[in-house]
Amino acid sequence: MAEKKNNVEIPEFIVLSQDRDAFKERFDHARSGIANTYEQLKSITDLAEVIPDDIKEVKAELVNTYIDDRIAEIAGMKMLTSEARERAKSEWEDIRKDALMHIEIIQRFFTTYPTTKFVRIGEKLVCVNSDEVVFDSCKRSVPKEDVMKHYDLIQNVRIAIDALWAFEREHDWPSDNFLNVELDLRQIEQPEKLAANWVYREWQKEYRKQHPYLDGAYNVSRRTTLSEQNARLAELRKKHLEEHPEDFIPLGNKTNPYENTGTGKMK
Repeated sequence: MAEKKNNVEIPEFIVLSQDRDAFKERFDHARSGIANTYEQLKSITDLAEVIPDDIKEVKAELVNTYIDDRIAEIAGMKMLTSEARERAKSEWEDIRKDALMHIEIIQRFFTTYPTTKFVRIGEKLVCVNSDEVVFDSCKRSVPKEDVMKHYDLIQNVRIAIDALWAFEREHDWPSDNFLNVELDLRQIEQPEKLAANWVYREWQKEYRKQHPYLDGAYNVSRRTTLSEQNARLAELRKKHLEEHPEDFIPLGNKTNPYENTGTGKMK
């Protein structure tokens, strides 16, 4: 008989496959794009000295400060014409605009996926914790108290079914089959049917004692597969009919000799 388990561990969270697959598709696309964006930012030659090797350290402030200093330097160059200074300033503003666009995309990525880690391997920027990010981002909290209560109720049913089957086996009753549990539940709605079954099975056991073939057939039906049962029963049925054609009675509730158990009338 099953024992109730009191040390069951209910998980704190579950990762559903449909969540994981959908998130992974989005994340893979995003991290691939962000690596390309970073490479484009790094390719701006005039900003090479201020773009960090660590993508997470890329900040707009670094670029703005650097470009503001360059523009201030240009403004102080008296050897340049006013037109040249304006042109140089405009070029730096174009660089700023392009760089800040890339930086905004990078920062938006890390706002969405803050735990993502990248390292440079050769010429490529590689994400080293993709699986971890996907897993952690797809966790769904488990209502542990409800799950535990449900588990206990199911476990109680399991224990009760084991006790039911043990009792039925002791009394030569079909058991170890959930179909029989369903039949048992139906019978308790009409107790007279349950009583009728008991009376019929007592008669059936006595009848089998008088007919060894039937007792053998009954054991076959309990211990073999359905195809084996049918083959063996057909063989035994043929043999028995040849020997006792006058009193062969197939096993089964269709031959129940009691019609209305409450009245005790015979068919």
